[in-house]
Amino acid sequence: MKNNYREIASLVSKLKANDQSVFPRIYELTYQQLYFLCFSILKNEEDSKDALQETYIKILANISSLQDNTLFIAWANKIAYSVSIRMVTKNSPDPVDDEFLVSFADEDESRQPSASAEKSERARVLSSMIDNLEENLRTTLILKYFDGLKISQIASIMGCPEGTVKSRLNTAKRLLKTSIEKERKGGILLSAFFVYPIHEALAYSSASTALAPEAAKLALESIVSKSGISCSVAFTPQPAAQPVRQSNAANVVASATTAAAGVAAVAASAYIALSPPVIGSINVGVPASGYVNGDVAVTANVDAPLKTIREVYLISDDGNRIDGSFENKTASFSVDENGTYTIHVVTVNDLTSTADFSLSAIDDSAPTISGFDYTEDYLTIELNDTGSGIDFSSIKGVTENGQAILPVSFDEKNNTVTFAFPKENFKLSVNDLAGNESHHSVKLTQE
Repeated sequence: MKNNYREIASLVSKLKANDQSVFPRIYELTYQQLYFLCFSILKNEEDSKDALQETYIKILANISSLQDNTLFIAWANKIAYSVSIRMVTKNSPDPVDDEFLVSFADEDESRQPSASAEKSERARVLSSMIDNLEENLRTTLILKYFDGLKISQIASIMGCPEGTVKSRLNTAKRLLKTSIEKERKGGILLSAFFVYPIHEALAYSSASTALAPEAAKLALESIVSKSGISCSVAFTPQPAAQPVRQSNAANVVASATTAAAGVAAVAASAYIALSPPVIGSINVGVPASGYVNGDVAVTANVDAPLKTIREVYLISDDGNRIDGSFENKTASFSVDENGTYTIHVVTVNDLTSTADFSLSAIDDSAPTISGFDYTEDYLTIELNDTGSGIDFSSIKGVTENGQAILPVSFDEKNNTVTFAFPKENFKLSVNDLAGNESHHSVKLTQE
């Protein structure tokens, strides 16, 4: 599920500054996602609504403890997970016994989103398979493929080592593969089921269990009342994650009709990748100067047929997602912040390759004045630039009547520039090597 990390981080910053009016918007952007996590653990609508309310009450009470606003989604998931697990422990010593799982898998079909019979059946069966996994395996899949969180973030949420998260993901995939093979032998439409991406099955489950608009509004009113905050409770209901895309459903039908011809025929008819894509050279578009004050174009060569690639995107070291484009075996992105990024290239049948790169060439801060010194004859100004460094050739002064004042010397090691002591006020202009320009008024006083 895609999140607007930038908007959420901005809203969280305002909430931490005691602007309580932004809370309904934070709720709008996140409540369906958190409700789905609660429901996947509790398997009960009323309990899940209670867990959702408690989650947001805890968020409001502890928001000041969140150090990095861009990590709000992972932090909120951790609270929702903790609340739900506590409720499971309180209400049932064994919430995932076989009888309970079967009763949920056989839920009323009327809760499914409108779709073709083939797509609905296929989505229902795979989402039921995921639902029948043990709670920790199912939750790990949700956090990874629905919320798009990193392994380290999932480990923090679930309170386990990163190796355990990786092991759970592998175990869940292995169990799903076994279940899929059984369905294929049973002659169900899922003969080409292996092409169905896990994240789309989770989207289907989310759509099936989405919190109704009126219930969501009542929950918001209760949260606001119990938390004692002051804000309007008007909000726009968030749609559930979209279920299976029609294009994928068409591929499934095409694949199913050729299943008897073997895996090779299925792959050919549905453009299925038989192996993960290979990410080759990565080019970070930095100019010869080594710095830039705007967005940086990043491209990566990918060895994979075009029609097998479903999506390409970046995940930054702070969890922000940046979607890219794919054309002519090249994944392209635009990056506007320094940091470490992971490229994700995902095929239509959910084979994923990743590659890392770092960017430190973006400088969007202009030089500043950090101090000065003077004698009877000279004025020395200390400059500071946190990025590319001072472009000393750009430094100049202009008096109020338009007369140019040129420096008499530079000290690039100590970032200082010296002028003959001016006789009047002047404006100092200085650029850095990335092209950021700053202007400073230098006013002289006499005692």
